[in-house]
Amino acid sequence: MKQQQTVSSFIALHKNAVALGVFALLIVAFYGNTLLSDGFAFDDIVQIEQNPYVQSLKYLPKTILSCQWEYPNKGCMGRVLYYRPPFFVSSILTYQISPNPWAFHLVSLLYFLLIVHLIFLIMKAITKQFVPSLAAALLFLAHPILTETVDWIAAGTELTLALFALLAVLFYIRYRQSKSRKNLLFVYLWYFFAILSKEQGILLPLLFLLADLVLFRIPVKQLLRWSEIKNYVWFAVPFAVYMFMRISVIGFALGGGFMQWTFSERVYVGITLFTKYVSKIFYPYPLALFPPFERGPDFLSLSFLLSAGVIILFTASILFFIKKRQNMMAFSLLWFSLFLLPVLIFLDAVGEHVFSERYLFLPTVGFALAGGYAFSFLIKTYPSLFLKTPQRFFWIISLVFLVGAAWFLIYERNKDWKNNETISLKTLEQNPNAHPVRSQLGLWYVRRGEGEKGKEQLEELIKRAPDWKDITMAYKGLGDYYRIQGDEEQTLAYYVKATETGFSPRDYVVYNDVGVIYMDRGEYLKGFSYFCRSLQLLLENEATQQNFESSLAAIEAEYIKSGTLYEAIQEQFAKAPTQKIEFLDTKCGEESCQYAFAFRGDQQIEALPPFLIAAQTQAGKEVAILNKGFDQAASVIVLEVSSALQNKAMTVVFPSCGGVYYEAASTST
Repeated sequence: MKQQQTVSSFIALHKNAVALGVFALLIVAFYGNTLLSDGFAFDDIVQIEQNPYVQSLKYLPKTILSCQWEYPNKGCMGRVLYYRPPFFVSSILTYQISPNPWAFHLVSLLYFLLIVHLIFLIMKAITKQFVPSLAAALLFLAHPILTETVDWIAAGTELTLALFALLAVLFYIRYRQSKSRKNLLFVYLWYFFAILSKEQGILLPLLFLLADLVLFRIPVKQLLRWSEIKNYVWFAVPFAVYMFMRISVIGFALGGGFMQWTFSERVYVGITLFTKYVSKIFYPYPLALFPPFERGPDFLSLSFLLSAGVIILFTASILFFIKKRQNMMAFSLLWFSLFLLPVLIFLDAVGEHVFSERYLFLPTVGFALAGGYAFSFLIKTYPSLFLKTPQRFFWIISLVFLVGAAWFLIYERNKDWKNNETISLKTLEQNPNAHPVRSQLGLWYVRRGEGEKGKEQLEELIKRAPDWKDITMAYKGLGDYYRIQGDEEQTLAYYVKATETGFSPRDYVVYNDVGVIYMDRGEYLKGFSYFCRSLQLLLENEATQQNFESSLAAIEAEYIKSGTLYEAIQEQFAKAPTQKIEFLDTKCGEESCQYAFAFRGDQQIEALPPFLIAAQTQAGKEVAILNKGFDQAASVIVLEVSSALQNKAMTVVFPSCGGVYYEAASTST
């Protein structure tokens, strides 16, 4: 008996090894040409190619204590939404193999191989059958909708999420089948790595609950016992550790901020998106990085009504399978729905890229499980439809056609991902209004020295979408182009236009660049005002801090010491259109007089650098201000001048960081 078990285990292991080998060969056949890629694309460029923090093992601690976007974003806390250490670790380790794209694509293919094999093992653990398990894994492997995730290096977070989520599922199934607490400990471990990989991993406990109810048919009464409840309660431990790590690095941000959505738009988009994703599962052509999508809402449109019908049919199918005790089919459809749900709900975090193929990667596992099970069920139930010679010939031809079509679609799509230029141009060919792609491509061209191509793309973007939310960087890119051409006037014009269209932390560089130009022109006050605004956006930027200090020194030397500050302010700053500051009163002593000014009660207080406050008598003589202060308690600006001026009226200007000044006249005493 023991010998028979040993033989059976050997045969099972042998079959698993054969399956793994088949998967490896097919992945090479379908995706091998990704290793010929000669460049990084989109986020790969800033996350890997231009990121020094992935280029050395000494930065491994940063994978926990920081984020992969720290370098390009000049920090993590409050500036990013994503904390995903596993992909950060993977990037650093892969870079040690080679800094070239082929190494990163090779690692992605290895992850993909492990994921496919885990699907095979999960299906086999549930059904105890080889054929449906192999069918499910092959269906997943050959599905063209996965190309965006496999081809795009930066989408590796989807791969690491799937890898750890599937490991957690496999060990949970083993726990339910063996009751071994050791397996449950591994479930918690893989759950922790899954949520570290990507936020959707948080849904795993809910998936396990669905598995208990639908797949294992555990009665609700039994699940309400403390022995079962505590198994779920323990998921709180890895979740709490994850939240502590996340909050320590990036703060409380969980998503949002990219786009604003009304409630009706959310309902419309959520329902229509679900149907689009379902249709992509069954008909993935054409594959597109940035397909057009209408945010609506038009609740009487045919597309919305059809979408609502699909959701009703999908829900009815789940209930039907539950009723008919087709546990695997019901669980598979629930898997698909559960992991697609965050994309449909958290539209704020998704931004403009609402409809994306990579969001289907983990949900497609559910589709593959359903497909593998359905294939096995049909063969067993209706063998004559598949095994008789005429029918068998038909199905073989159909299978060859489908596999060939899938191979062709995937192999050709891999070529689009060859580098940043090829995938960007292909995307713009499919959707000319893919504004983020056009912006990124234009800036990429300018930085690579292909200025004319970049100028063409950026000008087209401004023409198509002058009010686009990120149009600032398009103007900045055109400014960079003219700077390279040596045209200072055009450079300054586009840089200034960029400052007029954006004021977010990322835009600090634009204000700094404008300030540098004005400093070179000898207009130090203008330079100061732009450096001041740049620091308001990103205080810790050392280059801007140095420029700011240089502007202060220049203002001191050129204007304050020469007694021309008042005149320079009127020349280089614009007078504010509204009068926000008013004169209060004067108090004089033997040696000095104090003039008090305050913001009007209905006016918003803004940054007024005290050292730039200047005054002039009615005779046009610069007033030497002995002391400048701000009374916090009374919200009053106090200026101290010589008592010799107590009988003379004067005009005071209060420059702001915004490049305007406010004017207030004092009366004579």
